[in-house]
Amino acid sequence: MAAFPEKISNILVYCPSWVGDTVLATPVLAALREHYPGARLAAIAKPSVAPVLTANPNVDEVILYDPKGARASWAAKLSFAKGLQKRKLELAVLLPNSLHAALIVYLAKIPYRVGYATDGRSLLLTHTLAPPQPPPHQVDYYLGLLKTLGIKEKLSRTPKMFLLDKERAWAKDFLAQHGVDVSGGTPLIAFPPGSSKPGKAWHPERFGELGRRLAQTYGAKIILLGGASEAKLLLKIKEVMGKDSSIGAERTTLRQAAAILSYAWLLVGNDSGMQHVAAALGIPLAAIFGPGSPALTAPVIEDKLRRIVLEEFSCRPCRQKFFRDCRPSPAGKPPCLEAITVRKVEMAVGSLWPSIK
Repeated sequence: MAAFPEKISNILVYCPSWVGDTVLATPVLAALREHYPGARLAAIAKPSVAPVLTANPNVDEVILYDPKGARASWAAKLSFAKGLQKRKLELAVLLPNSLHAALIVYLAKIPYRVGYATDGRSLLLTHTLAPPQPPPHQVDYYLGLLKTLGIKEKLSRTPKMFLLDKERAWAKDFLAQHGVDVSGGTPLIAFPPGSSKPGKAWHPERFGELGRRLAQTYGAKIILLGGASEAKLLLKIKEVMGKDSSIGAERTTLRQAAAILSYAWLLVGNDSGMQHVAAALGIPLAAIFGPGSPALTAPVIEDKLRRIVLEEFSCRPCRQKFFRDCRPSPAGKPPCLEAITVRKVEMAVGSLWPSIK
């Protein structure tokens, strides 16, 4: 493998496809900025994850690209790669393992292309690493790629997400309209009950019962966070919880949800991107894990500000080939998620409470 030049001025980072993974990739951006302080750093991101990078001081430009969207044709892919050529990029760091990501940076003729040797793509890259075994936490998996660049100093593992003043002002006003004065001492607890897969989402009825108990015990207001597709889910939770103790923030964008979350005392949520957003904002959290693996994807935050709620089963770690390896419960959940009771999550919140505010 050819040695890297001492000076690199134009870097491209190809970001993962999921919100949580992109949050976990932000330490890579910080490390590259520190190692190449004068370089221009651009990031390729799908439109659904690009908001994670808004206002990030370690990114000079976000290039939107969805390989399965409007640019799905080969002609469009070639056109996109040619557009990258014009940017005179010198180094590409590929965080996804996909063959497609390697092909794009190869077609863009970027001289130095770094990634893990996966999916038969090694010939498209100039510098590769074998994926570490056993697999480390995802944040360490991404940071491990930087060894190829000679970045060997101790690196921060802490993900970061940055908010604009106007976004926090909007969220403060939104909460005030719903009777929450963020400076008034009312505990605000965020529930983002959605997930990328139904088999990873705890019961809405249990979220509702948990919210009812937390409102009674701590005098808390529960803010329900979700996009347009989750409006019915949030309504079901509100019906169980009672309207007086809950606020619906349905149809919010990712940035709006993050801004609201920045005023929360605590988040209780599924194994999903919003767990990682909370951790990146420094918000304490109780993370509910069913078939997912905390060893690989637990939110990265101080231990005193995090509780992992799960039940151990012999089939863990799960391949998440739902209901091939286990039978669903009557509610359609895998046994590991079905077994997590409202009381168990309530106790996790109680053990966190002394560290909150």
